[in-house]
Amino acid sequence: MRAIEKVAIVLVRPKFSENIGFCARVCANFGVENLILVEPENFDYEVAKKTATNIGKSVLENIKIYDNLKEAVKDMNFVIGTTARLGKQRKVNYNVGDFTKEIINLINNDNRVAILFGNERTGLTNEELFFCDETITIPTFNNTSLNISHALSIILYEIYKNISNPSSKKQKLADPKTKEIIFNLLIDLIKKVEYIPHDNEILWMRNIKEFLNHLNLTEKDSMIFLGLLRATIRKLGG
Repeated sequence: MRAIEKVAIVLVRPKFSENIGFCARVCANFGVENLILVEPENFDYEVAKKTATNIGKSVLENIKIYDNLKEAVKDMNFVIGTTARLGKQRKVNYNVGDFTKEIINLINNDNRVAILFGNERTGLTNEELFFCDETITIPTFNNTSLNISHALSIILYEIYKNISNPSSKKQKLADPKTKEIIFNLLIDLIKKVEYIPHDNEILWMRNIKEFLNHLNLTEKDSMIFLGLLRATIRKLGG
């Protein structure tokens, strides 16, 4: 398997079948075979086929459709959100150029990576970004947003041109199910010790989730962390 085949493109709540077709063509251009739709609005395969052309036909024929984002990314080791909306509540640490090497390292070390694109009008919501381990942006003049297929082209080009040049060796990351167990145990522990130093409990929990995401826990790390959390909760009488 080529490394780039470990990349999945996820379109969340896409509105226009034409854009889905264009994205299928872009995926095919760069060797990405896994295109996923989450809650598409009135998806029309025949309309999408016209913009996919013969180049993207095979990608379109094998497209996967899910009712919710959690199910769509459950088998992924690392999930990347994309956004053009920057602000205090959106912690975007990297532009796509700066983060490309990290993506290359992940897929060259057998990690399945999903790259999420939101609805053409609203982008990814804060709730959808909650599923992401990292969020990236494409710098543009005045932070204007790009057409979804144009943004996809830029990101896949950056990955494709560097795919054979990993800069460091990393272990395989923990899977989403394990990370969710760790998050739930950590929340249990936080509630037991009554450590919620924030007026907005939901925002505090989101901060905890972002903290965990940025740890990039490997499979080995996650087993150690799980054992530690479980032992601590037992000691506290949980």
